[in-house]
Amino acid sequence: MEKTRLVKALRRLNTRERTRFLRLVESPFFNVQADLSRLLAEILVFAPEFQHSALTKAEMYKRLFPGEPYQELRFNNLVSDLHQLLYRFLAELSMEQRPVTQYQFLLDTLLEREWHDLAPQALRRYAQLQEQETFRGEEYFRDQYMLHDKQDRLLVDQEKRSYQSSLQEKNNALDRFYHLEKLRIACDMTSRNRVLNAGYTCPFVGDILAFYTHNEEALLASPILRAYFQTYQLLTAAESDTYFNNLREDLSQYRRHFPEEELRSLYSYLLNYCVWQINSGRTHFYQEILHIYKRLLAEDLLLKQGNLSQWAYINIITAGIRLQDYSWTEEFIQTYRDTLLPQVRESVYTYNLANLYLEQGDYGRALAQLQEVEFTDAYYHLAAKIIQLKCYFILEESEALYSLLSATLGFIRRNRQLSEYQKQSNKRFVQWLRKLYQWKTMPAGAGGQGPGSAHWRQTLESEPVLANKQWLLAQMA
Repeated sequence: MEKTRLVKALRRLNTRERTRFLRLVESPFFNVQADLSRLLAEILVFAPEFQHSALTKAEMYKRLFPGEPYQELRFNNLVSDLHQLLYRFLAELSMEQRPVTQYQFLLDTLLEREWHDLAPQALRRYAQLQEQETFRGEEYFRDQYMLHDKQDRLLVDQEKRSYQSSLQEKNNALDRFYHLEKLRIACDMTSRNRVLNAGYTCPFVGDILAFYTHNEEALLASPILRAYFQTYQLLTAAESDTYFNNLREDLSQYRRHFPEEELRSLYSYLLNYCVWQINSGRTHFYQEILHIYKRLLAEDLLLKQGNLSQWAYINIITAGIRLQDYSWTEEFIQTYRDTLLPQVRESVYTYNLANLYLEQGDYGRALAQLQEVEFTDAYYHLAAKIIQLKCYFILEESEALYSLLSATLGFIRRNRQLSEYQKQSNKRFVQWLRKLYQWKTMPAGAGGQGPGSAHWRQTLESEPVLANKQWLLAQMA
């Protein structure tokens, strides 16, 4: 049973959640099958790992129905019913965290039953819960719309025909909800179009932008609307640095108004903008990248369930190296090593530490570091070879260099995990490195137009697909 969806889900619950789930299954309000509560109790004996030779369908069936022959269909039906109750439990947990949603369902029931005398008190409590919300984002605007909708439904049911503000407030809340969602989707589409050339289109976003361009007070009243307005301009406007600076400042000033997931998403747009600027030659944006990452680390926004993604880890280290902030970068590498997922930890840590040593000019330590780990991931295996090649090139270790050049080309040709772009760009790097080294070690006075010439440099710069181009240009110089 260890591989069933039910047991996999139970393994993900914490101890308190598993105890509460058992209580739900034992409650006759949610479940009238006594066999389900008995089955769950038997399975929970093996918590939290749920790995035991006795945790099998046949053994569980024997414990539930002693002396009866095993019936596969009967047992599978019990497991399926218990799994459905687990979904019900998860929904209840979610509802528990959203009291406003509870009042939405309550008010729907009161209005459907026409219990109009009880609805006003429920509406007042709904409004109080709304005012207590710290985050004024998509959920807040949607809940606000639902509140005014139910207020208006009650007035209509009671046949009150005089002017009431609830209808206008319902319209305004719907506009804010729609505008925010539309801007969020437009930002996502624009970003994906830029990366993937996906061809997404977002009608009416121009109307929304025009509305807020001429109604700045509406943006001032809602930090999250203003954030996505600025993000869209950041992604589309020709002169976007102003929007970059404004968005960065707003995210810092109004941090408490944004849920964590919203902040992560908006900061990712800022980071992507920095990368685009760096790729266009504005390398001072490395400073902006590192500044943003340091803020995200300080505010505990990068780690999810205690883990840092390998890509964030690499990006932070790359920025630190480019800015030659070696001391801080090495401290970061060591401090956050254990936050990497176990399956990639050693490869990512070892590669990045070796890369730091390479950039510091400590080629011996870089090579020694790479000898400590056997890289199983194709990306890191190739990246480690590139570091070794650079070290051998600079140290003029000819035999080791030529041997590794051949081995690297063979690895690139054979490996199926690498993309075609990775293969071509790294293959061209190996070819150029071999050519440069032959010139580097050529006896003095051998003649010929060497790699320091304008022709060689122009040829290298014009390469459309070439890994480590800037490093090669630096060696050529």
